[in-house]
Amino acid sequence: MRSKVLFAAAMALALALMVAGITAPGAVKAAPSTGLSGDEILVKVDGIMEAKATVMDAAMTTVGSNGTEKSSEMIIYTKKDAAGKARTLIRYLSPAADKGIGFLSLGSVDKMWMYLPKVEKLVRIAGSMVKQSMMNSDFSYEDLMDRANFAEYYSAQVVGNENIEGQNCYVLELKAKKGSAHYRQVKLWVRQDNFIPAKEEFYSGSGKLVKVSYQTDLAVMDGRTVPTKIVFKDLEQKGHQTVLTIKDIRFSAEVPERTFSLQYLEKGQ
Repeated sequence: MRSKVLFAAAMALALALMVAGITAPGAVKAAPSTGLSGDEILVKVDGIMEAKATVMDAAMTTVGSNGTEKSSEMIIYTKKDAAGKARTLIRYLSPAADKGIGFLSLGSVDKMWMYLPKVEKLVRIAGSMVKQSMMNSDFSYEDLMDRANFAEYYSAQVVGNENIEGQNCYVLELKAKKGSAHYRQVKLWVRQDNFIPAKEEFYSGSGKLVKVSYQTDLAVMDGRTVPTKIVFKDLEQKGHQTVLTIKDIRFSAEVPERTFSLQYLEKGQ
């Protein structure tokens, strides 16, 4: 079983052409005077999806290096525990071959499980498995942890200003401040008007760029502006990409505590 999950990837984004007074894509201007530090911007980024509990309907498409596509639909539940750790349950609804597959995270890399209904097997995800892909996507299981709260794992510095797809963005360099962070360095492009990330680059401990993500197609859902398409690429899987499309998200959802249990993962009740 080779697996990887979460938000995802597909077509590469084209950067905006140079227009009057705006630097061409790829060129980074000196950091603007924002009045906000990099760490303060990072807190605002985390706040975009901040909620005690959410329910999300999503579709994920993986594109292989040969161009073949596989699509699936899922429902994703999240809820914070008493300590503020985000717990996640993902349930696959389609295609038929994947229906009922479930993933549970209780907020740390040593508390993750996968349920495979065809063989009625509960698999604990541990050791080297946390670096594997979930359902052949471009996300690893451990990617779920860092993305839950950037400010908890990283310190940030504003290093520039760049235009992406017509959006002025702060460019942040993130350095890991916890040994448990799965990437030593992250580069983050944050839209200046709403603090929603436009692009992310993830680097290994040696400084190698290993993953890239893009967040596009902003829409208002349950009173908040959110990206409805997330593009994620694992650069070590050449030509491979994953796209997660958010169809609906409820920030004020009531999610019972029993949702985040092994019994619910297996039985759905």
